[in-house]
This record gives sequence, structure tokens and C-alpha cells, in this order.
Amino acid sequence: MAISERTRNLQQQLVESLINDASGQVGVDLESMTFALIEQFGHGIGRDLAAAVEKGLAERQAEILNTTHGQQYDCPHCGRPCRAEPGNRRLTTLDGEVEFSEPKCHCRRCRRTFFPSA
Repeated sequence: MAISERTRNLQQQLVESLINDASGQVGVDLESMTFALIEQFGHGIGRDLAAAVEKGLAERQAEILNTTHGQQYDCPHCGRPCRAEPGNRRLTTLDGEVEFSEPKCHCRRCRRTFFPSA
């Protein structure tokens, strides 16, 4: 997925704000901080930010799916229409666990549960 110029600018603004905030915190001695600590800080923020973006996009996708399909989806196995119910989904991503809400369906014929986004 290509990243827009606007998104890159927002990312740069966020990075600058995080750097200013981190270097201004009480007890943070930037002069004596090792690169290993700088790296740990950066990775921690990056993982949290990535997980938040993943969760937000997944929830936005669920909203769109509910709106466009009227909460009814075809079973991927037999093709029978199935009604969607709200469901929580937990995925382990590259950035840790992410939990979000999305439609969940159960096909009575196949006795399978599926998430329409998958």
C-alpha cells in the first residue's frame, strides 16, 4: 500500500513531537543515553503506533462491511447467506496482539464460523 505525501508529512510531525516530548521528560538525560536505549524507546513507540493503526483500520473496515453488505454475507464454503453478529477478534500481528470488533458469521449448514474480512 502506497503512503501518501500527506501521510508522510503527518508522520514527520508526529516523530518530531515524540522526539521533543521524550527529550523534555524529567529524568531523561539525552547526553548520556546509549543508542540501545534510544532504539528501545523508538521500537516501543513504533509497535504501539502500528498496533493502534492496525486496530483502527480493521474497525473502519468492519464499519464499511456492515454498511455495504447490510450485515449479511455469503458463506465462503457453501455460498449460503449468513447473518452477521458483532464479534471481537484478536490477532497476533508483527507488532503484538490487536483486538478489534468486526462482523462474525456462523453458517448453520456448514457449521462454520467465519469473519467476512478474512
